[in-house]
Amino acid sequence: MWPDDCEQAFQASHAGNAGGVRVVRLGSAVSLVEVTCAAGSYQPSAIRYKLTGDGTGAHGVPLSFPTYSSEDGRELRLSQELEVWGESVVTPEANEIAILSVGRQTADCGVWARYSLAGDQPTLLAAAARVQCPATPGPPAWISGSSPPPGWSTIPRRD
Repeated sequence: MWPDDCEQAFQASHAGNAGGVRVVRLGSAVSLVEVTCAAGSYQPSAIRYKLTGDGTGAHGVPLSFPTYSSEDGRELRLSQELEVWGESVVTPEANEIAILSVGRQTADCGVWARYSLAGDQPTLLAAAARVQCPATPGPPAWISGSSPPPGWSTIPRRD
């Protein structure tokens, strides 16, 4: 049910035996399905679906994420994205996902965001960034489901 261009990107960039689909149960009849599109140089892109169903069938809905990015290394832009770049951690008991999208291979800059998956579409709960990459590579950030990388600036919520 994912787009052909996602499948083509996966086929062109994928190496190894992993199938490119991860399913995480969020509740008794709800799962998060992550479909890897492109492997990327240092982080993958994925399209995510909320799969709901009971004994009579299942229904998948593509998820659109409010995503911060910076094209110029100075200003952040907020957009809605189906395909999101970055590593993710799902916390099923909290019905949340965190995504770390790094700005370069050294992973010392980028954007971290945490979302609630409780509603029909993801809700941005918290975000932080180090938009400007340091001239000398700093310590790499790591993905956490609950908090942003140390030293990254919190992005104020827009409610």
